Amino acid sequence: MNSPFVRLAWRSLVLVLLSACSSATDAGDLMEDESDALVSCQRQAANALRFDCVVELDQSASVRFELTDALGSGTRSIAGTDVGTHHEITLWRLRPARAYAWSVFADNGLISDGTLQIAELPTGVAGIAFDITGNDPVVEYHMFTFRCDGQYLLIVAADGDVVWYQEVVSPSGGRGNVSSFNTTADNSVVVLVGGDIVEYDMSGLEVKRILRGTHFDEPLHHDVYKHGGYIYTLNHSSYALGGASAVVDGFYVFDEGGQQVAQWELNDHVSYVASELRGTSRDFPVAAEWSHGNSIFVDDSGVYISTRHLSTVWKIRGYADENFGAIEWKLTGDPGSSVTDDFVLSGATGVTDQADFLQQHHATVAADGMLTIFDNRTAPDASRALAIEFDPTDGTAKIVASHAVPVQCNIQGGAFRLSNGDMIATCAVQGKAYHYRSDGGDATSFTFAPRCTIPGGSDDAAPAPLARIVPFAF
Repeated sequence: MNSPFVRLAWRSLVLVLLSACSSATDAGDLMEDESDALVSCQRQAANALRFDCVVELDQSASVRFELTDALGSGTRSIAGTDVGTHHEITLWRLRPARAYAWSVFADNGLISDGTLQIAELPTGVAGIAFDITGNDPVVEYHMFTFRCDGQYLLIVAADGDVVWYQEVVSPSGGRGNVSSFNTTADNSVVVLVGGDIVEYDMSGLEVKRILRGTHFDEPLHHDVYKHGGYIYTLNHSSYALGGASAVVDGFYVFDEGGQQVAQWELNDHVSYVASELRGTSRDFPVAAEWSHGNSIFVDDSGVYISTRHLSTVWKIRGYADENFGAIEWKLTGDPGSSVTDDFVLSGATGVTDQADFLQQHHATVAADGMLTIFDNRTAPDASRALAIEFDPTDGTAKIVASHAVPVQCNIQGGAFRLSNGDMIATCAVQGKAYHYRSDGGDATSFTFAPRCTIPGGSDDAAPAPLARIVPFAF
């Protein structure tokens, strides 16, 4: 017992968490044997799977919790971020209705331990069932947004256990629909909901709200992404074009304080004619769309935008670049597109003879440098998840992986290429994710689809309740 925290090490504290607890006075508080609490935890009132804990020390040190699931799902280690005597730590990624053994360490010394019982899920989350086939998932956890008697972000294990959720409410009031979300390097999630932006950290804290009419004017749509401390989100505007009006895409850039620092508009860089306009715009009822942006992705090299109507991916210099906004290149999958292509696209031998893509969504760059897209295509062709090797210096691009989804998915969708070449493709029409091994062609090793079991619980849901599934790693 040589630890400087010897006084704490003698204390054994037991967490008793009851599913019925609803306030700070309920039995959801830490049950303590003395009034001068040194470790205390309480379940968050609005979340069954998160607990806010406070640890008070006699001497400055770092603190971490270790939690072990009694049913064998592994040990979870959660460390504080500071060295000090006062620590506030949120426990998360816990499975519902499970018992956990917990231990608290200050530096390397055990100071307290006990057990806790996780509560049952609330009605809306508990009402989500998961149809799963196969037993060979590509990833252990999936993150997505879903409506079932409420709008939620969820992280679900491959076995169907919900391990994290966040109810999402539009910052402007009301329920709102989540159009898109993306995880960030800051251990948070940026969400496009009801036409506004919300950022949550994994403890459930709302980091920021970015509101139309306060922080920006043009309507947002389809996608939002955070990189390098800046939030990028697609917008679109209406422009006069002869006797018609054209809706053309762009994006905003917001800083950590939620203030707009830049706006980029495709209209400043292209020419188009009224005969190219198609479809209608919900935000501009008397105008027709030209480009229809549907995804935005940002890395250190710049900004990548997918435009559905043009079957084109655009590479644009990012905000940190001195040439911000310059179009670096364009890759067009449809030979009939009006956009001038900067590449010659081909299919790798033995991979595909369809050296094109049509009406694609979700253009990103994977960790191995491959451009990854969900090739929606048009009926009767099956949609595909593609990985494209590209070289802007010589203007060549080659499809090196192609996985055909067994149905036609004409709206939304997503494709994630993992570091080992495996692929996760989401068919939004079905609300279903397909997992492909890199050497398995179009054979799926695992499929995953949520559904709401509450009658009327998915009211007002978008046509695609699972527009994009995101592989999540803790």
